[in-house]
Amino acid sequence: MIHHYPLYKGLSQPLVYRGLKGKFIYWAIASLAIALVFGCLVASMVNVYLGCFLILTLFALGLTLTFLQQKRGLHPKNKEYGVYVREVRLKITYHYE
Repeated sequence: MIHHYPLYKGLSQPLVYRGLKGKFIYWAIASLAIALVFGCLVASMVNVYLGCFLILTLFALGLTLTFLQQKRGLHPKNKEYGVYVREVRLKITYHYE
């Protein structure tokens, strides 16, 4: 008798929302929240029109940086140029009898 057990494999594809993938969705939400906080502070202290302009500008800048970072990839990739010499520690011993 063969037993089958349900196995959760997670998402088969990365989470995508309006062109944003994975952690970059949270980056976009954070840029919106930061823009709203600073824009509302400026609108209440200085000028409403300046606050609205600041909200739009900060949100556009945050989304631009998010899309640029997403284009580079999910994980940082280091490109190191030059010649690297690795020391080989290979001990070869022959046993003769």
